[in-house]
Amino acid sequence: MEDFNTKLVAALAQGKPIHEIFCQALEDAVNLLLETERTVFLDYEKWDVKGYNTGNSRNGYDSRTLKTEYGTLQLKMPRDRLGKLDLKTLQCLQTSSSHLEQMIILMYQKGVTTRDISELIEKMYGHHYSPTTVSNLSKTFEAELKAYRQRPIQKEYVCLFCDATFVSVKRNTVSKEAVHMIVGINPQGYKEILDFQVFPTESALHYREMLQDLKERGVEKVLLFVSDELTGLADALTEEFPQAMHQTCWTHLLRSFASKVRVKDRQHLLTELKEIPKASSIAEATERLNQFIHL
Repeated sequence: MEDFNTKLVAALAQGKPIHEIFCQALEDAVNLLLETERTVFLDYEKWDVKGYNTGNSRNGYDSRTLKTEYGTLQLKMPRDRLGKLDLKTLQCLQTSSSHLEQMIILMYQKGVTTRDISELIEKMYGHHYSPTTVSNLSKTFEAELKAYRQRPIQKEYVCLFCDATFVSVKRNTVSKEAVHMIVGINPQGYKEILDFQVFPTESALHYREMLQDLKERGVEKVLLFVSDELTGLADALTEEFPQAMHQTCWTHLLRSFASKVRVKDRQHLLTELKEIPKASSIAEATERLNQFIHL
């Protein structure tokens, strides 16, 4: 999960579509379940002395691809030394892939409980494994989710970006739901994905709840918020962190500006406007802004 967080930062920085990010989440989850299956089958963790002299052990991986709604997954198929491991995960995917997709969405959804995850794993594996084995699979997956939610974050952030994107979520039917993201820039200048959760619609209330979670995890100070013009969002952000300033996202500002000028002037004015944030200092940016105002 921590590796996924790093990949998500890289994907966002490169402007990749959100479905590619969820494809990576799905791939990570399937590979985790495959590895967990092997651990449960062998009945000991990797490097555990309990596995000595059992007569069987881990024996690397085979590669396989799997096509899903979000894209093609690159899977690592675990092997055991005696060749007795009969993986059920792929069988589950072929017959009930929607359960796994549900689980991926739930992992990043507000209020999901370990019971929710356990019930979905039961649906996937219940007819293949005993209740004890299903319980062990659930505990491993729940441990990964808990570690992700409790990973360390800093006390202070120079800037937090708040935005949402909509993805197709398949449950009983397919519908669009909002993935809310909070990306922070820490005092060292590095980006971090602080939180991202799935809600049915985008709302300032959801961002407020996410900020409250961040405060509980130790965030004490934010200098600047950047967001779109979602109703009530600016107030929600600065009420949770009163010392912070707020500004409209530059992309949304450009879109708003473009809608308010004549079509024949639009391209020229946007080109000039885009030069302002490229300035190397506040003084230079102010000069460019004044020049733009007097065009």
